[in-house]
Amino acid sequence: PHPPPPTPRRHSQGSKHHHERGVLHRHRLLPLLDRQRLRPRERGRVGSRGARRCVAVGGGGLISGIGACLKTSLPDVEVVGCSPKNSAVMMASVEAGRVLELPSLPTLSDGTAGGVEPGAVTFELCSTVVDRWVSVTESEISDAIRLFLTEHRMAVEGAAGVALAAFQQTAADYTGKRVAIIICGGNIGRDKLQSVLSEDLTPGPAKPVPGR
Repeated sequence: PHPPPPTPRRHSQGSKHHHERGVLHRHRLLPLLDRQRLRPRERGRVGSRGARRCVAVGGGGLISGIGACLKTSLPDVEVVGCSPKNSAVMMASVEAGRVLELPSLPTLSDGTAGGVEPGAVTFELCSTVVDRWVSVTESEISDAIRLFLTEHRMAVEGAAGVALAAFQQTAADYTGKRVAIIICGGNIGRDKLQSVLSEDLTPGPAKPVPGR
């Protein structure tokens, strides 16, 4: 008999909790609980050498944990940080080599919106484990959310749409390669989902710079 499934874990990114629903692997959704029951060979496909991971980034907690874990056992894996153009503070900070205080414009990816606290441990981790950064527009996020709903009959939040949109933007770079897209949650309100489905982008208000 199969052992009972593990209790789902929640990951914190900034002040928002995200529930990892699963990963999109070779156009097939693999929920995390099901991954526990995969044969070792199939688990290796998701965590195989040379694979890429697309992860949404806000405060950097989620990608820091995933990246640090992967780099320990699979040092040649490529970790791709994905951010909305309207709120890419961690991306800009890593590129500048220091934490920047930048405003965040309205974005559908409210789970990754906001700044980076001065002295945040995630800044150093992101600087170390993230190999590539990709930023996406609000239109690309909206398209990705609609695509996932159409293909998988599952509504995902804006942050998950960011990771999927980043992959779509760079898909040509990964032809013939294994890519895992982290679908980090489905916390999207009815009104916001309706606006996405109607292509009426009306995200929430901008978040202030930390300390202001």
